[in-house]
Amino acid sequence: MKSSRLLVFLLALALGIALKVAVHEGEQTSVQTISNVSVQTTIPGGFLVLNPVTEAQIQLRGKISDMSELNPLSVRIVASVPAENPGVVEVPLGPRNVQNTNGLEVLSINPNVLVLEVDREITKTLPVRAEIIGEPAAGARAGRPVVRPARVEVVGPESLLRNLSELTVNVSVERRAINFEERVTPTMPQPVRLARPTPIVVFVEMQEPELSIDEKTREALGLESEIDPGPGAGGTAPGGGSSGAPPSGDNSSGNDRRAPHP
Repeated sequence: MKSSRLLVFLLALALGIALKVAVHEGEQTSVQTISNVSVQTTIPGGFLVLNPVTEAQIQLRGKISDMSELNPLSVRIVASVPAENPGVVEVPLGPRNVQNTNGLEVLSINPNVLVLEVDREITKTLPVRAEIIGEPAAGARAGRPVVRPARVEVVGPESLLRNLSELTVNVSVERRAINFEERVTPTMPQPVRLARPTPIVVFVEMQEPELSIDEKTREALGLESEIDPGPGAGGTAPGGGSSGAPPSGDNSSGNDRRAPHP
């Protein structure tokens, strides 16, 4: 009888221990640090952020089972940037800003405050100037480039566009000898951009090299000499008369007849 009770007691104890271990394992937690978490900010229209923060680091804690089901690439931080005037804005970050954590607790965010510089976004029309670079083919020369369109509309922060007077494009004439057109992209400071996709084309007229032919080469090619004949080589002599005519006082003229000598 006593042995039966002892057996029952041992079985109950074993079951209790097993149940406690199972519950304890189910409630075990772990801590995980995730780097390079994407930071996304929204800002009212007419403003933009000059120094956006794109990544942060967070630390999560939770059940091992929940942690194993977490996809770190889906975790992101979303924050709204209040903007009424240009200047520096501080945006605090907390657990409410972290999304897709699979119910895990957010222990920390680094940085926990976004320090952002905000500016007004404006539109401006600027001329486009082409700069010739490179060396053309031997003897060739590049003419003045023609840009189409000559002016484009850009969008960007007021602080940058205020002092920007033109856009430049580089056109290479390296080893070129004939006229050509080329599609180019203007050089713009970030985050300035074109207001609309506009293809910019530059036309460059090339002046071909002049060939010099010496006299022997001209004779070999059967070309006439371009040497200018001097006076006395034929043609009209100075004074309007023929260079081969005798002097006006010559007695041998057929018009001067003498009487026979007695």
